Amino acid sequence: MDYVILKEATDKKIILDDIFFEISLRKSGIEKALEKFSQKEGYIVEGKAICFKEDLDEYDLSQLKIPLDDEHILIDVESDYSSVDENSQAYMTFPEFYAYLERNIKNYVIVDNKINELLLDVKKGLKIQ
Repeated sequence: MDYVILKEATDKKIILDDIFFEISLRKSGIEKALEKFSQKEGYIVEGKAICFKEDLDEYDLSQLKIPLDDEHILIDVESDYSSVDENSQAYMTFPEFYAYLERNIKNYVIVDNKINELLLDVKKGLKIQ
């Protein structure tokens, strides 16, 4: 399967919005996703994935157009399950990803003490200052 690499921040936001919309439809989905992210574990839902390096095996890593390191996430979406027209991948640094979460999580869940604690756990887990 051939993928287009998205580099523009607006494109990355579109595919993250697609993913988080799907996550929010699942019972406790946002909470579970944040818990996983705090442990540097990815989340997969309906042809869309947020992956950390540890989530991928050697074969998967060898198939990437751009190597994935310990300071980036890979966002992977299949066009059949997304608002983008092509199979797409994007890379974000941990601080970029966390900034997205801080700005946008309120669009998918009521931000209460539990969500704030989970966001703090993600920040600590990703070693963001």
